Formats: sequence, structure tokens, C-alpha cells
Amino acid sequence: MDALAGAIGLLAYLPMLFALYLLWRGYSEGQKLKNMQPEIDDSKFRMKRHQKKQK
Repeated sequence: MDALAGAIGLLAYLPMLFALYLLWRGYSEGQKLKNMQPEIDDSKFRMKRHQKKQK
């Protein structure tokens, strides 16, 4: 009976461990994205801004 109670106790921790894993994975992905330098071609944005100034 003790083995069954122990197994049920471990099963109760599984969702919490899974949630922690997902949080950690999301955090590490966010750090990777933050450290990457995005190569943004902002020529279109500059063109729109320039056209607004001309009006």
C-alpha cells in the first residue's frame, strides 16, 4: 500500500514539473531571441516616414 501511495504522490508532482519545464524552456527561448541581433530591413519604414514628412 505504501508503494501505491508513493506512486500517486509522484504522479501528483508531474503536472507541476511539466509546467516548470515549459516555463524554463520559454524563458531560455526568450533569452536567445533577446540576444540575437535582428537584421531588419527598415528601408520601407524610412520611405514611409519620408513620405509623411513631405506632405
